[in-house]
Amino acid sequence: MGGRAAWQAGPAAVAATPSAGLTAVACADGPSGQRVTELVRGRAGLLPRDATVRVRTGPLCAGDWHYTVLDVTGYEQLHVVTEGPSRSPRLVTAGTDVCTVEVRAAGPPAIRTLACDGDPAAGPGA
Repeated sequence: MGGRAAWQAGPAAVAATPSAGLTAVACADGPSGQRVTELVRGRAGLLPRDATVRVRTGPLCAGDWHYTVLDVTGYEQLHVVTEGPSRSPRLVTAGTDVCTVEVRAAGPPAIRTLACDGDPAAGPGA
């Protein structure tokens, strides 16, 4: 082969995709940051209506799970994990520590990494 190495993808070579839950990526078809903020403000009542909120990270998607970090003026960052379709996501958990039993047991690997081990302020991806 004249000094060139041949590369051949075998059956074990599978690319990680967001749908496999191995990688968290910017949501192409997930909830918007505004939708996540509305969900936390509304049904969960975790944010005062007059709190100034800015999406710091995300939403990042892995499978049908989403991870978002919100900067809330006058409060600590709020980490939010949601699951489900973009129009009607379900709030899994929100707070300063979102590494809950449900996230650890049912969340995709990338969401577990972000919620339990990651530093989402450093940037997207898991």
